[in-house]
Amino acid sequence: MPFVRRRSTILGMAALLACAAFLAFASVTHRAALDVRDQFETIDRHVMVPSPSAARILSMGYTELAADVAWVRLLVYYGDGLVHNTGMPDTEGLVRLINVLDPTFRKAYIWGAYATTFRNQFATQDEYEASVEILRRAVAQFPSDWEFSWVLGLRLFLDVKTGTPEELHRRKEEGAMYIERAMHQPKAPGDLPLLAASIRTALGQKEQALRDLREMILNTEDEVARAKLQARYAALASEAAGRETAENAERTDREWKRFLPYAGRTLYLLVGPPPTQAISLEETVEGATFQDGSILAPVPGP
Repeated sequence: MPFVRRRSTILGMAALLACAAFLAFASVTHRAALDVRDQFETIDRHVMVPSPSAARILSMGYTELAADVAWVRLLVYYGDGLVHNTGMPDTEGLVRLINVLDPTFRKAYIWGAYATTFRNQFATQDEYEASVEILRRAVAQFPSDWEFSWVLGLRLFLDVKTGTPEELHRRKEEGAMYIERAMHQPKAPGDLPLLAASIRTALGQKEQALRDLREMILNTEDEVARAKLQARYAALASEAAGRETAENAERTDREWKRFLPYAGRTLYLLVGPPPTQAISLEETVEGATFQDGSILAPVPGP
């Protein structure tokens, strides 16, 4: 028994010495690693991105596997760039590479559409346009996916602001079209038509907004969503009716000042505009055409 206890003590002391040696080695290695890292003042902002055609050849037919490898590489590159604030300029190239290698990899599209605009505190117009390019590829690959159409519509309507006023207006129209497309697609949120109606209203197209709301009210099975659509339709219809009333009042004022400016507006509303001329006395002598289409024969001379 004393021999067993002595052996256990020796083993315990050996384990403690091994742990102490390991900690000392780790401390020295850690300091060496820190010294090596301090030698590099900056982190490389770029990585090698092969062309999609070259990557397909190098994958030797295993394109989905190559896409997975590129995806892991992209996540590491992006995360490292966030830590060191490098701006990750090769993000678009890596996303495009993944899209070409595996066009059905859905997550890469939606991740790339947001990652391109979240790299810095404020996104630039170039980054928004890069996001639009990714989303266009996504819509082409997944035409029935409401989320891609929705995000693309928002990008075009709200975010991309370059070009002439005409180009900006066309881009907003396209954005509204994609949002309306999204609201008709399967699994789209029931209240998405509210956003579409607000956008059409902002474009000055209330009648189209009302038509779209009527259509969605008839086609929506969700009772809660239908109640929201009906409330929005009622409010928008009231706004349209008020606008029509205001336009009618302005038109009446113009006619009053034109035909009866010396009388009060109330009298003009009672009397109304002067009747249209049915017969011209001057033309009657020559043979005139009445408003009902009949012809008056000319009066024979003496």
